Amino acid sequence: MDPNPKNFPILSYVMAKLPTVKRSFSPAAADFDVENPAEPEPKPQEPHFELTERMPHLKNPKLISAMRSAVNDVAQTRSALETLGTRPDHEAVDAARFRLSELKAQSSGMWTK
Repeated sequence: MDPNPKNFPILSYVMAKLPTVKRSFSPAAADFDVENPAEPEPKPQEPHFELTERMPHLKNPKLISAMRSAVNDVAQTRSALETLGTRPDHEAVDAARFRLSELKAQSSGMWTK
């Protein structure tokens, strides 16, 4: 998630407060070219105003913690939804429900004998 600070200044502020984990590679393992060094990552744009001056409650550690948790929950939910894939059409859902009802009927018939 890379929020645009112009459109989502509060989300951008919270995301900037999240700790980032960077992997460290040894120079021997990485492909490092002296003549063509990798371009530095662009620094995220900051809002054009100090957000905490306009919204002083953003300095509250409990609020920031709750917002971090919410961002994390959204990221996990989004990841789970992407893992599930596209939503099936209603015919596939109906066929699956019908098959489940058949299996339940067969299994309940086995236990009554």
